[in-house]
Amino acid sequence: MAHSPHRIVIVGPGAIGTLLAVRLHAAGHEVHVLDHSPDRAARLNRDGLLLETETGRLRARCRATTRAADLPAADLAVVCVKCPALADAGRQLADLAHPTTLLTIQNGLGVLDALRQGLGAAAARHRLVASVTYQAANRGPDGIVRHVANLPTLLDGSPPLRPHAEAAATLLGSAGLPATVEDDLRPALWRKLAVNVAINPLTALEEVRNGQLAERDDLRRQMLALAREAAAVARAEGVALSDQQAEAAALDAARATADNVSSMWQDVRAGRATEIEFLGTALLRLAAHHGLPLPATADVTARVRALKHA
Repeated sequence: MAHSPHRIVIVGPGAIGTLLAVRLHAAGHEVHVLDHSPDRAARLNRDGLLLETETGRLRARCRATTRAADLPAADLAVVCVKCPALADAGRQLADLAHPTTLLTIQNGLGVLDALRQGLGAAAARHRLVASVTYQAANRGPDGIVRHVANLPTLLDGSPPLRPHAEAAATLLGSAGLPATVEDDLRPALWRKLAVNVAINPLTALEEVRNGQLAERDDLRRQMLALAREAAAVARAEGVALSDQQAEAAALDAARATADNVSSMWQDVRAGRATEIEFLGTALLRLAAHHGLPLPATADVTARVRALKHA
């Protein structure tokens, strides 16, 4: 083994959490899973985690628990829950006995604020590092998580977080998961926001995989309009993101993850709360502050919210 094994906690064994847990375990690290569901934690302890990759299936035997206080000291905890569950995850993590680096990988705006809200006073004990990930995984009808695209994760390397971000990136890289540290994460955050605002709501509303947004003329036009609106708000926020860059990012992401079932479509199909409040709703709130009309974003956001509450 070319690296020293580390102890890592994965918070939330969803599709991305399973992907990270299995890959890190396969690389020789000691992986623990923190779950909110006692039944699922018991099942994971019995059966382990299974990941379908392009080279075959990998199974990881990771200890799962619902009590953060029971976890040993860890080098890294990756918070993999969806945005609507961030505050609850923070409340759960508040019982961690040892300080660690908490890495968030969620899409959208206000991610760290939501986690801090749940952590409360405990937030001061930990290093909270934001990241943007392009990793793609989904759970099929058979319940097996499939690693769809092994794409980069970009971590916030602003001082004084840089050494902790670099250590986390090294851990991910040791498992064959590409990761880089950015001096300024805001451009990446806004490019990813443009991608998610453009892709996720449309796939959920039209019930299509990501690649079909690039292939169908009508859907491509809608996707690009949504990307342009996100870029306009980014520029108002002081982030240089042109319409052309936002359009290219959305098209490239749709093509690179062509077979992926977006997380928002998965949530709608499962009757779960979506991340629309951290995507479209949050973007509309910022746009209103700057006096920017976002008709395409307003339309799809209202339609997804109606689906969520149906």
